[in-house]
Parts: sequence; C-alpha cells; structure tokens
Amino acid sequence: MKNVIKYLLISVAGIGLIALLIGIYLFNKPQPGITKQKTEYIVDALSLMTEYRLDEEKANAKYLGKILEVSGEVMAIESSMDGSVSYSLEDPLFGVTCTINGTEQEAMQGRGIEVKKGTLVTMKGRCDGVLTDVRISDCVVME
Repeated sequence: MKNVIKYLLISVAGIGLIALLIGIYLFNKPQPGITKQKTEYIVDALSLMTEYRLDEEKANAKYLGKILEVSGEVMAIESSMDGSVSYSLEDPLFGVTCTINGTEQEAMQGRGIEVKKGTLVTMKGRCDGVLTDVRISDCVVME
C-alpha cells in the first residue's frame, strides 16, 4: 500500500511539474511581429480620424485590436524615456499617433530609415482606439 501511495504522489508531482513548465513556456512564448501579421485594413490617417470623430463606437467595432496600415503626413515627432517614438499623422492634436517601440526604432536606424516631420509615411500597427487621438501601437514603417 505504501508503494502505491509513493508512486501516486510521484506521478501527481510529475504531472504538476510538466503542467507548470508548459504554462511557463506558453506565457513567455514570443508573439509574432507586426510585420508578419496580416493587415486587416489599409486606411489613410484622415479617413481613420473622420470615422472616429463621426462614430467612435462603430469605429472601435471595426478597428479596435486590428492590424492596420495607416498612411499620412508626419506632423509631430515625440520621443519618450523608454526609447519609443510617437509620430502624429495629419493633425498633432486630434490625429493618428503611431508609436514605434525602442527596439524597432533602433532597427530602423540600423537600416538607414529616418522619418522626419513633413514626410509621407505608411505605418503598420495595432489599433488601440481613441484617447485624445487615434492610437496605433507596435508600429513599423512600411518600406
């Protein structure tokens, strides 16, 4: 009887350890980069702004959490302490803000890509909805 309980405890502990390791693996599994994800909508910044101004709820239903390619003129550039850079397209007050994380920003500079104020760009990223402007995160510059 003691041997049965011993083997049962060892089996339960082994299964628990395997479940824990699988959980840790899935939690730390890297997400596919934005460039590898399928673009769900291609839209210009002015149209995106207009849709959100007219009906935020309807625009959220359509775009929120989706991968977009947004085109527009860079009106303002703002760097943050963590190395990420936010580009305001079309209107610096209520426009579209595309944020590129620090790692991607360094990679862009390594490839010789420089986005300046006044240039027309297309950025691909995930739509986070509207705060004071339409927010697109995890962006990359489409070449």
